[in-house]
Amino acid sequence: MDDLSGCDLSRLPLRGAKLTGRDLSGTSFVEADLRSALLDNADLRDCDFTRARLMNALLAGSNLRGARLREALLAGAVLDGANLRGADLTGADLTAASFKRADLRGAILDGTARDDAAFDGALLDPALQPV
Repeated sequence: MDDLSGCDLSRLPLRGAKLTGRDLSGTSFVEADLRSALLDNADLRDCDFTRARLMNALLAGSNLRGARLREALLAGAVLDGANLRGADLTGADLTAASFKRADLRGAILDGTARDDAAFDGALLDPALQPV
């Protein structure tokens, strides 16, 4: 059962869940507890992670194109090589998260906490480039 696309997993306790490589496109994870979850190389296009807890989650290589991560807690999460084109991260906590080589073109990062976040080699819109 690799296709869980379009499911409603809102507010569920999914801490440490192993969802590597799964098709979860269009799934709702609103306010879900995904701390330390393994979501690497997953299809997370158009998912709703509004206010989800993703601290220390592994999302490396995942497709998060168009995902809603508004006010999500991503502190310490690894999103290296992830596709976040057009993702909405408004108000998200990205403290110490890793976005190395991630594609963030068109992403909305308004009001995000980015202390110690790593963006080495990430593709960013010119307005978001470090000075």
